[in-house]
Amino acid sequence: ASSIRAERDAVLCDVALSGFAIADLERLAAERDGWAVQTLRLLPCLEAMGAIGGKVRSRRAIAAAGLEEDVALGALSDAQWRALAQAVEANEAAQANEEEAQ
Repeated sequence: ASSIRAERDAVLCDVALSGFAIADLERLAAERDGWAVQTLRLLPCLEAMGAIGGKVRSRRAIAAAGLEEDVALGALSDAQWRALAQAVEANEAAQANEEEAQ
């Protein structure tokens, strides 16, 4: 169990430090077929991505894509990855509009 936790923590660190985009996260999930990565939940991954903007925006993007918060990376279909990418783009556009309005 501790090795799985360590691998998941390493993945989240990579996501946070590497400036991952949704496409990078999808590629990571496809390339690393280990159980720890495939069962890693989407919400903590999105929260670790600096571009998303934290827990609230991550949850909004997941909801806008029609996904559940506790979905695992390995459970997402290609269509769900595309929907998530579109939701994140819309989220980023809304965030930019909010910043311009201030």
